[in-house]
Amino acid sequence: MPFRSPSLATKNMKSVIIQMPFDGSALTYVTDDGNVAFSNLTLSEYLAAKEETGKTIVVLTPQIYAKWHEQFWSAPFKEISEKDYDYALNVLPPLKWHDLNPNLNIFFCLEATSGSIHACYIYNRQSGKYYAGSKSILSKDDDLIRCFSVDIVRNEHLNLSKYSNGRYAVIVKTVSLNEDVFTYGVQYWTKEMIQQKQSKNTDHSISSFIENL
Repeated sequence: MPFRSPSLATKNMKSVIIQMPFDGSALTYVTDDGNVAFSNLTLSEYLAAKEETGKTIVVLTPQIYAKWHEQFWSAPFKEISEKDYDYALNVLPPLKWHDLNPNLNIFFCLEATSGSIHACYIYNRQSGKYYAGSKSILSKDDDLIRCFSVDIVRNEHLNLSKYSNGRYAVIVKTVSLNEDVFTYGVQYWTKEMIQQKQSKNTDHSISSFIENL
C-alpha cells in the first residue's frame, strides 16, 4: 500500500522503501522487527522479490525520506494574478493566515498537497504583487521569507549568465551597515569567495552566500 506522507508512517518505522525514479511516494516501510509492513516478508525477502521484477528499489531512513518527500512536492513561488489570489483565499478557509513581516502576508490552502506540503499564497504590500507556491505548513516564518526571496530572485534572473570572467552567479543576502535592513540579490563570486561564504561590498555592507543561481 503506497503512501506519500511521512506522517502516515507508524512510530515503529525503521526505514522506508521507495522505487526509483522517485515519484514522491513510498512503497511501504520496515518496522522495528525487520519485517516489511503490509506483507509477511522480511526486508531481504522483499528486496529479492522486487529484484526479480527489474525495478530499482531504495531503502531510506525516515528522516531522509521526509526530506525527499518535501523537496519533491514543494514548488517555488511565482507571480500570479490578484484574481487567482482572491479565488484561493475564498474557495476554502485559509490556514495560518498571518504576516511574515511588515511587507509579506501569507496563507496556506486548507487541503494538503501531500503530507505537510500545502499550496500557499503571498501578498507583497510593498510591490502590490501576488505569488503562489507550495511549501511545508510547518516551516518557520524566517525560512518562508528566505524561500520566497530566493525564488523571486531566481525568477527575475532566469536569463542571466551563470558564469562570467572566472566568477559564478550566486544568490546572496546583503545586510545593511546598521543591520536593520536586508535584501536578496545576485552577485558574481569567485570559488574562494563562495568557500568563505561572505564578502564585503564597496559600501562596507556584508553579503552572505545563499546558493548558486
